[in-house]
Amino acid sequence: MGARKAAYALLSGDATVTGLVSTRIYPTVLPQDKTLPALVYQRISGVEPGQIDGQGRALVQARIQITALADSFGSCAEILDAAREALLYQYGTHGGVEVVSIIRDIDGADDFDPELQAYAQSIDVVVTYIETQ
Repeated sequence: MGARKAAYALLSGDATVTGLVSTRIYPTVLPQDKTLPALVYQRISGVEPGQIDGQGRALVQARIQITALADSFGSCAEILDAAREALLYQYGTHGGVEVVSIIRDIDGADDFDPELQAYAQSIDVVVTYIETQ
């Protein structure tokens, strides 16, 4: 949960991102009948390299995918760029999570969803954080 919490905190706390999507930042899937533009974030995978101290703290890495959805290709790209800027190379405490780093992983393909009539673009980031067990 830590990587998702940190990603949400950074996205929802960024003025550029919220200026483009307002509060439409959702976990896992876009809810039905929601207005675009929007962002969706989801955990793709994770690994726990190991305990880092004797107090039950572990270093965890999770891959989080951020997907921008919009009515136009240009708006979609602008939203994804803003999300990328809000997330990449961040560290410190975000959403109550001790983030060590957030780095770029994979840029996804450009897509169009005919059912939603929406363009979609995504980026995956690796969130490294400290988890207390």
